[in-house]
Amino acid sequence: MELFIITLLHLLMEVQSYNTLKKPIISVDDSTNQFTISCEIPLTVKAEFICNLYTEYGPLTHRSYLRRTQNREQLCMFYMSLSEIFKQNQTVNSRQLSCDYSVKTDSENEMNLRSPRSDVLTVRGFPQAKLSVSSSVIMDRDTVQLDCSNSENQKMDECYFIIDGRENKQSRSCQLSLTRSDISIGSGGQRSSVIITCYYTVYKSQVLMPSPHSDPVTVTVQGYPQAKLSVSSSVIMDRDTVQLDCSNSENQMMDECYFIIDGRGENSKQSRSCQLSLPRSDIGIWSGGQRSSFIITCYYTVYKSQVLMPSPHSDPVTVTVQGYPQAKLSVSSSVIMDRDTVQLDCSNSENQMMDECYFIIDGRGENSKQSRSCQLSLPRSDIGIWSGGQRSSFIITCYYTVYKSQVLIPSPHSDPVTVQTEAVTSRTKNTAAVPRSIDNSGATPKAKEKRMLLIMLLAVACSVIVLTGLICLCGFACKKRSKR
Repeated sequence: MELFIITLLHLLMEVQSYNTLKKPIISVDDSTNQFTISCEIPLTVKAEFICNLYTEYGPLTHRSYLRRTQNREQLCMFYMSLSEIFKQNQTVNSRQLSCDYSVKTDSENEMNLRSPRSDVLTVRGFPQAKLSVSSSVIMDRDTVQLDCSNSENQKMDECYFIIDGRENKQSRSCQLSLTRSDISIGSGGQRSSVIITCYYTVYKSQVLMPSPHSDPVTVTVQGYPQAKLSVSSSVIMDRDTVQLDCSNSENQMMDECYFIIDGRGENSKQSRSCQLSLPRSDIGIWSGGQRSSFIITCYYTVYKSQVLMPSPHSDPVTVTVQGYPQAKLSVSSSVIMDRDTVQLDCSNSENQMMDECYFIIDGRGENSKQSRSCQLSLPRSDIGIWSGGQRSSFIITCYYTVYKSQVLIPSPHSDPVTVQTEAVTSRTKNTAAVPRSIDNSGATPKAKEKRMLLIMLLAVACSVIVLTGLICLCGFACKKRSKR
């Protein structure tokens, strides 16, 4: 009984201690190239636990190692580099560290009881880097001077300059001279303003320890003037030619020009004279022949320091091509009977010369019929074969082609025309409307079937009666003979 009471009291004390968990004690050792952060857990904690590490910016997800000292102290050890501690904000040179622990109070896998946070411990890194630039705005042939330093005369072994977050230029002197082309290459040539930062490293215990990054500095590059596109006409006819001219408003020297249609840079046309003469057929081939209106832009390049520097693109210019007139389809009749023939005629409203015509049924271009005369005579049976014989109503269109510059240029398709076919005569229809056939006697097949069945049953009945009568006569004759 006494043992039971002692065990019960012990459990009550342990539960009470769980409900009043004491906060841990945090300490840091920075004597080596790694920070050793200790989170000491009170001895009263007997259950399984895990430790958590925090900065003022949130939790640090880092593995901890459990260690027990000779004095039975329970320690969670975190081994972290300076860069890992400062990765959440690289422009601040101090961190406020704290820790806590979570305890498992049941058999489940979750840690369901957490201690208060430890006291805050401030860790200081190297002083923040400081970036100076000779000018925040540079012209085409200017050079910008970059200088990375710090406010506390901290020794710096190397410096790194970052352009738009992706270009890392290294300098042992912590100074850098950049031309306009260097900045353009570093930023990918996509922007006229770039953001530059720097940081330095200190060689400590055979490891390079980085400083917090400097505040960003914006450098604006005054690039080449925007290209300007001029066209001889914004609307051209079938046999016209459009003249394209790419220039700029400041007489900037241009080594080469590029003309782009509908934004497809991979299909651009190059010109050293920055002028281009295009007939209507070339524009059709260049654009893929899918549209009658096209958007054209241009840009120029300047060869400098063995690099081609592109200018900003020109404003877009729309060129509309007046194509061939729409095809027009005429049919001799929209309803044809079994032995009729339909006449198809493809033309246009402006007497445009037509080299060939194509007739299409139900939109199936792969099964089109070709005609050099642009006329077609089709009997009803041919239309059935042409359409696959699946329908009695068909939609027919046509278009024509013009052979120009060794290319067949198609016209817009005609409006659709519907043709209906009458596949059978009225006599056949009346016959087909009768639901069942009748023989010469006026009886239907079902009536005849019933009559035959009745006759068979009567025949079987008569046979049974005759056979029964014969059996009775034989029996009577035998009795009479025995009496004698």
